[in-house]
Amino acid sequence: TKDNIKVLGNMCCSVDGSYIENSDPSILEILKTCPDLTTAQALAAQSLLLSGKTPYGYVSSTDTALY
Repeated sequence: TKDNIKVLGNMCCSVDGSYIENSDPSILEILKTCPDLTTAQALAAQSLLLSGKTPYGYVSSTDTALY
């Protein structure tokens, strides 16, 4: 949850990929500050970005709500 992410703070830089994938999208703000991510963490962040649950990432051309 967003609250859990706030409590963890920079410790989010050490969580595994499955935690990232299943987290509130606000974890991406913390991950931006991490010095480096493991391959699993990077792939999980990418998956979260592509999920459509964030203000970032791919926007479908059929999604007219943003236009």
